[in-house]
Amino acid sequence: FSGDTVGVEGATLVWSEAANAAQLEDYINTRRWTTHRLVYALTSHGAPINAVVDIADLDQAQGPILVCNPHLFPEEELSRVCAYRKGAVLCIGGMAESLPEADFGFEDVYAPQALGCRVYGAKPEIVPSLVSDGEETIPDDLATVPEPVSFLQELYYRKVSESFVQACADTILACAKAPHALTRADVTRIFSARRADGTLRLFIGNDSYYYTVPQIETGREIESLRVRSSFPGKPVYPEGSQFRVKIPPRGMVVLDLTWKA
Repeated sequence: FSGDTVGVEGATLVWSEAANAAQLEDYINTRRWTTHRLVYALTSHGAPINAVVDIADLDQAQGPILVCNPHLFPEEELSRVCAYRKGAVLCIGGMAESLPEADFGFEDVYAPQALGCRVYGAKPEIVPSLVSDGEETIPDDLATVPEPVSFLQELYYRKVSESFVQACADTILACAKAPHALTRADVTRIFSARRADGTLRLFIGNDSYYYTVPQIETGREIESLRVRSSFPGKPVYPEGSQFRVKIPPRGMVVLDLTWKA
């Protein structure tokens, strides 16, 4: 954790206090996924969401930005989002009627009020294949849904297909072009920090209870890799823009990466 971090690789989540204040009433009335549940599901499926910016500081963001549940954002804040030009704008969740036509998009299979994904300023080469995970029976009155008696039980949410979440995560990754796992992506988590000296520090975690050796794609030809953690106890060698590294169970490996000029 030493050195100067000047940015991260991945998408930046746009935070709005106004949208957050509107979240509770929207959840009670629709039982659609909240922003927090969306972000958790997306990152669990490999989406590189590695930073957050308040809507008031949107001009400080770099690269692609992510807006969850844009229908909760005030019109003035949505106008600021639509005016962003330093990267792709991804909107996932409930859509606002005022949003313009997207460059790319798709919608989940569970209607009515299905969650959607819209992308502005980019056309990722993603062909979503959305399939149902079974039928959904929606209560006639969502306000009468019994609430859990403790945090050990799940809140009731409308169904969202696994294929929709994965397609959204793949879309974020395609727009962000961040380092990602080609194999064992289900258990591999990567956080990438750009440093002032031009290197990229990779924090590669393993969510499983077994050793894993994922193949990592970085997007550019690698000059060198330097192990900065105690494990593994031997060098890691690049293969073009990729490399393989052994990650301990529920552990993490830290590497410093330098790309070829």
